[in-house]
Amino acid sequence: MPEQSKPRWTVVYNIVSPESAQYVGTGWEFFVEEKEAMRCYERHNKAGNVPTKRPYHDGVDREHLGAAHRYWLDKQDVAQKR
Repeated sequence: MPEQSKPRWTVVYNIVSPESAQYVGTGWEFFVEEKEAMRCYERHNKAGNVPTKRPYHDGVDREHLGAAHRYWLDKQDVAQKR
């Protein structure tokens, strides 16, 4: 398993339902490499999901990470405070 690090990039996008013309949700994806984030952004842009690519912001983005990743980040924060 590759060594984990904090994400550096976030791609946020609206999920458009094919059954409705309304936005029904929001997706969050996280990346270390900007080139991977850009590919994700381009894929969602092509699909019409209105993406935004931006630097990762811990105070805003952490709550959208999966529980296992939040746990790992919390452990890292505790270790750094020692």
